[in-house]
Amino acid sequence: NKESKYNLILKNDDGRIHEIKLFENNQYRIKKQYAEGSSYHTGKYVLENNILELKDSIEKISNDEITTKYNFVPAKKCFIPLNKNFDTLIIENK
Repeated sequence: NKESKYNLILKNDDGRIHEIKLFENNQYRIKKQYAEGSSYHTGKYVLENNILELKDSIEKISNDEITTKYNFVPAKKCFIPLNKNFDTLIIENK
């Protein structure tokens, strides 16, 4: 069982929720929730100097709902996208 570093939530305008887990081993897993079930995607990430970079074609995988780079703001418990066309990722734990 992998240890997660952060559990992130993305709430879309249409009410769907995506969960993103950032694991200690620099891998992420996205759970996309649908009315008929859910799907999972995995990839690698880098978190340096408070910049989170999600690799492995994250924009394509997420249908342009999740972008590649976010600014980590510990005081607000969130990751704010550098590209303002995307939504903030909210930290569920820590």
